[in-house]
Amino acid sequence: MLRVRQFWLSQTAAEYSSAAVSSEFALWLCQNGASPELICQCLDIAKDEISHATLAYGTAVAAGHSGPLIGNSCSLGSPTPFSEPRKNLLDVMLRFFCLGETVAVPLFAAMKKNARQLPARTAYARIIHDEPRHSEFGWVALAWMHANWPEVEFWINDCFSNSLRQLAREYYCLDEYAPELTQTQLDWGMLPRLDYAIIFEKTVRNQCARRLEPYGVDVETLWTATRASLLTAAAPS
Repeated sequence: MLRVRQFWLSQTAAEYSSAAVSSEFALWLCQNGASPELICQCLDIAKDEISHATLAYGTAVAAGHSGPLIGNSCSLGSPTPFSEPRKNLLDVMLRFFCLGETVAVPLFAAMKKNARQLPARTAYARIIHDEPRHSEFGWVALAWMHANWPEVEFWINDCFSNSLRQLAREYYCLDEYAPELTQTQLDWGMLPRLDYAIIFEKTVRNQCARRLEPYGVDVETLWTATRASLLTAAAPS
């Protein structure tokens, strides 16, 4: 059960990180004059992520964990890879909401499909209920930015390419768990690593490509280049 506990503790930390990103993103929206509706939606997402973290931790406890809520490895705060503040805002929004939350919808659904243990199924049910709304927030926020910031037209390809590379390193897995997952681990909601890759690629090439087409983003070309770089980096020297 150690692997199960580690998985759910990692999920707890990931949900806390998402809450931190959402909270900071709401602040950035305030500082850049976004609509009150967008700001309130973003704050609601932060509260959802805390609820997800609580459920994930409860699942780890049900699997035998007796330690603290999270350790010191939780990554908090938003990345700022660009010098322009608004470009960083666009990058975070594309990475965590448009791309990350859109991929999360089918990913968590696949995890729940395998799960048989009640704590895992309960956690996934709440997460799956919330993720489509989180994803839609990203696309609405993108439309608002595009309508109000002329620079977005020139930044969006650069930001999405950066976001795609970053998330692909996390989700586009090229090797399976070793040893492979047991039936017990599947029952607790874990998913084979290669399934992550399949779901990630399918979502990027379908939902994300369709939603970004009106903005002139050639997702297929960007994905082909990103995938090739990952395969090259993984190839034996």
